[in-house]
Parts: sequence; structure tokens; C-alpha cells
Amino acid sequence: MIPTLALLLPLVAAGGEPAGVLFSQTMLNEGKPALSKEQQLLQQMQDRENARGWKTFDGVTYYAWNEWKLISPGVRATSYKLAERTETGIPLIHSIAMSNRISVNCSNLAWREGEIFTARHTIWFDWVNAGSPKSRYEKDQMVAALCANVRGN
Repeated sequence: MIPTLALLLPLVAAGGEPAGVLFSQTMLNEGKPALSKEQQLLQQMQDRENARGWKTFDGVTYYAWNEWKLISPGVRATSYKLAERTETGIPLIHSIAMSNRISVNCSNLAWREGEIFTARHTIWFDWVNAGSPKSRYEKDQMVAALCANVRGN
């Protein structure tokens, strides 16, 4: 990407009349209008969100799929967000829901939810076995998708 510059080079026609612009801010920014500092910050935040690789199995719960971390032998955890459907049908993801965590035990095919209490402490709820009456279909799909790609559990 060419760095954003505020550079206009006027073209002058015969007789000294302006004939147009050789390069504009938009042209130097890959055809996009220049971004304000606020817009640049929002774009950086969106890029970080996109890097998390959000994945959903039900259109409501979005998992930070690229951020699964091994927290104990056989157990991985990541963050998730909840979304609501807007009037247009587009999911609205709640960014304040990042205090939600989920962990998966691939050895037992079980999952549990948790809430972040402090930066280093999560309060975890009871384990739920995938496929059990207490489990939910979309959680079972998530467990199966994760554990199918984990080597050595």
C-alpha cells in the first residue's frame, strides 16, 4: 500500500487554465478517500478483530477461532462474543462480551463456559459433555470442529 499523502499536482492547460489533477489523495490511497485519525484507529481495531478469525456455528455465538490457547493438558480456551440480529438481518456483535470465555477438553469431548474475573483469573462453570442432554447443538459442532483439528488432544 502506498502511504497516505496530501499531495495534489495540478495540470495546467495551454493558456494557464487548470486541466485537472495528476495525483490526488484518493489515488495515492488505493482509490479510497483519505481516512481521519479516528477512522484510521477504527480501521486498526477492525483489522485486529478480523485477525481473530471469528467463527460461528449458529449465527449468534462468535468464537475467536485463531486465538485458541492450551491452558492445561488437553484443554484449550478462547473468547467468544454474542450477536443479535438487526432489522436488516445482519448480526450485530457485542464487543463488550469479551469477558466470555469457553474451554474445550478434546480428550473428553466436553466444553465449559467461563467469565473473566481478573486479567489472570477466569471463573469456570461445570463441564458439559458434547452430545449429552445438557449440551447444545452449536456447542457440539464447535467441539467437533476444534477437536478434529487438534493433534494429540
